[in-house]
Amino acid sequence: MVLVGGKSRRFGRDKLQEQVGDDGALVDRSVHALRTVFGKRVMAVGACDSRVRERFDGELADPYPGLGPMGGILAALESADGDVFVLAGDLVGVTPECVHAVLRLANKDASADAVIATTERDHPTFGLYRRSVLDVLRDRVANKQLAMRRALSDCKTLRVAIDPGCAENVNRPEDLRSK
Repeated sequence: MVLVGGKSRRFGRDKLQEQVGDDGALVDRSVHALRTVFGKRVMAVGACDSRVRERFDGELADPYPGLGPMGGILAALESADGDVFVLAGDLVGVTPECVHAVLRLANKDASADAVIATTERDHPTFGLYRRSVLDVLRDRVANKQLAMRRALSDCKTLRVAIDPGCAENVNRPEDLRSK
């Protein structure tokens, strides 16, 4: 699942459609990383432009619009029969190898509710979530406590160190100048 419901306020336009070198649109990088690992079952979570939506194998409406990543992750889990792997749509350096690193750790400990990427900080929008985290997220949403990092402290969360470039996200046009 790729979270696509952001507003791109700091970017000034829809950053997911922004061309990055010869590699296509920014969102294509997250789609490619997931599709390489999981095949043609990459879903968009959240509202997005039709030109972004057509890059995916399906779309999941977000019943929690405006709640940020927590709403998107909760929507993904509620729609799935099992675990979900989530990536933000604005990861400029994401690779299939980094996705595999998270999966390797998740496979070593099936009791973990979440396995997320970490660099100098945690990246809740880069990780695997199990259905066991649903009650924590629902409770947080009901109480309008929407910080994913805090919610992850309420459940068994494993962290896997990845190359910082894999988790680099784009917030402003200048973030893409060297890419």
